[in-house]
Amino acid sequence: MKISKTAFRLLSLLMTFVLIISISGLSAFAADESDYVAEFRIETDKSSPRKDEDIEVSVFLKTNYYICTMSLAILYDSEMLSLQNTSSSLSSFLTFEGSMADTYITNGNWKSPSNFYLKRNSNPSFWSRDDIMNKYKIVYATWSADTSISSELVLMSEEEKVLSFTVKANEDIEDLSELIFMSNDFQKTQTAPQGIFFVGRSTTEEYSISSMVTSGQTLIYHGVDPTKKEPEAKVSFSAKESTATIIDKELGLIYGLEEGIYDLEDFVEYEGGTLEYIESENGFGTGSVVNFIVDGEIYESYTIIIFGDLTGDGVIDTYDTVMMASIVNYDIEFEEKSPVSIAGDISNNDDITDTYDLVYLYRVVNGDSELPQTMEI
Repeated sequence: MKISKTAFRLLSLLMTFVLIISISGLSAFAADESDYVAEFRIETDKSSPRKDEDIEVSVFLKTNYYICTMSLAILYDSEMLSLQNTSSSLSSFLTFEGSMADTYITNGNWKSPSNFYLKRNSNPSFWSRDDIMNKYKIVYATWSADTSISSELVLMSEEEKVLSFTVKANEDIEDLSELIFMSNDFQKTQTAPQGIFFVGRSTTEEYSISSMVTSGQTLIYHGVDPTKKEPEAKVSFSAKESTATIIDKELGLIYGLEEGIYDLEDFVEYEGGTLEYIESENGFGTGSVVNFIVDGEIYESYTIIIFGDLTGDGVIDTYDTVMMASIVNYDIEFEEKSPVSIAGDISNNDDITDTYDLVYLYRVVNGDSELPQTMEI
């Protein structure tokens, strides 16, 4: 079927019109609200306050868009800090500062209403826990454009202080940095429209209802939210309860073991690290060292004692009686509390390796006596 020139021209115009509409639609659709960024930072005038000292807290903001309305939730650890200057007036504890202070309607609340924790965030299962609600209190502050004062809205291309308040240290605090913070759990988003943390954008320099974009902006807090920190890996090294193993952290010794062992896997339990063994000259026995390694560093280190094993090979035999005889006869000398001297003090715990110990060791080697590995050191 042939198409007339007139019809062809009309079809071409129609396709061109559709193409223009499509391009326009794509451009509008491609606009990404997340490109609009508000950045926050919290600063305190002290980093390690002493008990009962006042601390001034300042909140700074920088944006790349015009602000039509703003609502902030600043959290503080109420176990460590107390909010100051509170009274019957909910906003009396706050000082609004910067270019928004004089041209916006401002307000605040220090009573941390329960609905902030139960409904006004995207993670109520966490924030509504009794321990969390008791620990973290909320400093709530709001700004709304006031057209009766100014029709122009604020754009903070340079960082400004927008808010300050005072807290008091309830005790000596070594590091304040994670005790006052902001959490994105409270951010207003399309999926959490009830959030109380937002910096609404205006599409124009002058305020109007039609120019408001209430969510979708990127809000960045330059600080640490302690509630979002990964829990520290548990690090532990201890004796297994089912054994007679003794770990003497003061002396740096492990004993209560058995003869003929090659490692400590059946005697200790550990988490968050690995074990490294340094054997004695004759094997795995008295004088061998076990290091508990965490993140590539020695976290704890202990010397192994097998009572009656003076040669360090991990067994009690004639070689040990020969070595003890040499010690008793002063042919060999060892420092007091050295691994060998501890392993040889088996008869009366007098810190001396002497004839009494030698006689006892002979009886052990001959099978006439048993030698417990849990003696007092």
